Amino acid sequence: MKKILSPNITAQDLWNKTPEEFNLWRREHDYPRIINYLKNNFTNFTTWMKEEVVTDEDILEFGPAIFLKPVEKIIIYELKNNEEVTREIRKDQHNVGETIFHEKLVLSRKDITPYFKWAKKNNECIDARVEINFSINSREGRKAYIDRNLELIDAGNIRLPHGFMLGGRDLEFLNMDDLIIDNCWSNTELRLWYSSAINLSIYGDLAFLNIFQTQFTEVGANRTRLLKLNNGTYQDWTIIDSHINLFATNSTLYRWKVTANSFQMNLEHSDIKDCDFKESEIKFQQEYKAVSNFHRNIKRAYSNLGETSKAGKHFYKEKYFEQQSLKRPKFHFREELKKEKKFIPKSQIFIKSYLKYVSLLFQNLLWGFGEKPSKVFLWALFIVFFSAFVYSFHSESKTVNSFIDSIYYSIVTFTTLGYGEITQEDNFLKLYSSVEAFLGLSIMALVVAGFASKSKDYS
Repeated sequence: MKKILSPNITAQDLWNKTPEEFNLWRREHDYPRIINYLKNNFTNFTTWMKEEVVTDEDILEFGPAIFLKPVEKIIIYELKNNEEVTREIRKDQHNVGETIFHEKLVLSRKDITPYFKWAKKNNECIDARVEINFSINSREGRKAYIDRNLELIDAGNIRLPHGFMLGGRDLEFLNMDDLIIDNCWSNTELRLWYSSAINLSIYGDLAFLNIFQTQFTEVGANRTRLLKLNNGTYQDWTIIDSHINLFATNSTLYRWKVTANSFQMNLEHSDIKDCDFKESEIKFQQEYKAVSNFHRNIKRAYSNLGETSKAGKHFYKEKYFEQQSLKRPKFHFREELKKEKKFIPKSQIFIKSYLKYVSLLFQNLLWGFGEKPSKVFLWALFIVFFSAFVYSFHSESKTVNSFIDSIYYSIVTFTTLGYGEITQEDNFLKLYSSVEAFLGLSIMALVVAGFASKSKDYS
């Protein structure tokens, strides 16, 4: 397929424009080719436009990215403030005739299902792989391509001036590799979607960055190329489905919301405050291992900061997703299986995977890998009451037909108190009582170990 080249403009000339000029230039010279690419290469994209009543002018005005991101719906409002009529996309829902922020009257609203969400609902020929592939997946030198063919404008490899006005610019579908942002400021949310920002360096505070399907890390690079945060507070960042490896120096990550399956961070004299890290929706079986690694990285970061409670929560998720991954050995041990050509060594890898899966499953059910010791109390109650039923209904039991005596005998046996006023003479019940006592000792030991683990080093 012939590559769709980017418009001819230097990064310096692009950034020299005011925010209004910047956005206008992109609507006139950049967005039209992206819209044509979507129409020509995405299944029934034009059908989606007709059904959802989306025009080329809508996409040009608000940018292509927001019409692709698979959220439930987007709402375009026509608003009137005095005699001025404007159009805005808002997250909150308002009714026609309602007066909202800044005394704006809602004249009309249009609800739109974004393309990827619409395609799935309508059983079109769109699967998760198509959606995932619509990201940076090809490079030639400094050139970056989405879907291997759509070249992004190169707006990187320069240093923006100190105090540069970054806000108000549409940063979707941009190549910002090697860009240096030096104490720039923004009074609006910056939307960095379907872009590339490898080796991006930021100095000073930067708030309200919304990131989606954007690469910050070069996979397989010979040198470290990652996101660098320096001497600032980075507040209210939202990161979804983006590959990030960051190095923060003298910085604070404040109120971040990260939903991803690939996220690493190295903190030097830096802190994490009120952040939320969770995994993305798992669309392919091989992603379970990646999600386990995601939580392992977050666990280590919190552990290094002394946040053992938060580290423990991510430790549980790390082990849970490792457990799920081991259930799929051909993905979990993919590299090892590729190297082995003989049947017996391959079989041993599968057996090892399944045995470890069973071990982790048992640990999870018993006490949540040490992070949920309360589960042990539930097991203890279950064993005590189940055993009491055995003692109460077994015909040879000394406590037959007496549930009170049976529960009493079960408790003193489970806790190994063994007062001795009730003893079983039936061989089966003798053996069963011994097993219950052994389980009681083991479970009480696990309770102690579980609570002691809350102060362990998770690194």
